[in-house]
Amino acid sequence: MDKIDKYIKNVINGLDLDKKEIDELKTQFKDHIFSLKAEYLEKSYSDDKSIDLALEDFGNENNISEMFDNNETMFFSTYKKVIFVIFGIYLFLLLVYLICVSSLGPANLRFNIISIIPFRTIISIIKAILADGLNINTYMVPSGCLWFIPMGVFIPLINCKANSFKYAIKTFIIIVLLIQVVNFVVGRVGNIDFAIIHLLGCLIGYGIFKILMKSKILKKVKSVLTY
Repeated sequence: MDKIDKYIKNVINGLDLDKKEIDELKTQFKDHIFSLKAEYLEKSYSDDKSIDLALEDFGNENNISEMFDNNETMFFSTYKKVIFVIFGIYLFLLLVYLICVSSLGPANLRFNIISIIPFRTIISIIKAILADGLNINTYMVPSGCLWFIPMGVFIPLINCKANSFKYAIKTFIIIVLLIQVVNFVVGRVGNIDFAIIHLLGCLIGYGIFKILMKSKILKKVKSVLTY
């Protein structure tokens, strides 16, 4: 039995949970630990060292067992729901923003040779901002970036696999490109530069997430989402 299986067994043993709950916990614990391990492997740590660091980040097995024995799971369950509600509210507000922004451009533009050339729109908007300042047509660059910063925090927070930068950036790219595809399908403006702007916001948010993960507060929140 390897270190991870032994660790999980020590945590699970003695818990007053049914088989289904135990199996779910095992799966969640493994997913989280392996994602932490992958993160350390990316930093060139050895396999054994990555496992040790991942288990250390995950928490002391006795403390985790004690948490469940003290019936704190109800608190964590409520806390988890609150976080997902906040994420849901953010997604709703983001949707409203995207609808408003997409309606600014001509509905019949769709994709054309201009909208698929990277940075062309960004450069023209930045020039307009420098010349005339922000207005209803140029605020989409800074606002588009800012609106997607929370996405860069929430995705790795609620999905352990997104602790890995490779997995996270793939997820971000899929999200921002999907938004532009939807814009195209519904007949609104689709532009590769908007995807780049949104991706930049996601990456800034991901950087903030990584910085905050060093604090005890965000680690506590992430552990809640894992449990």
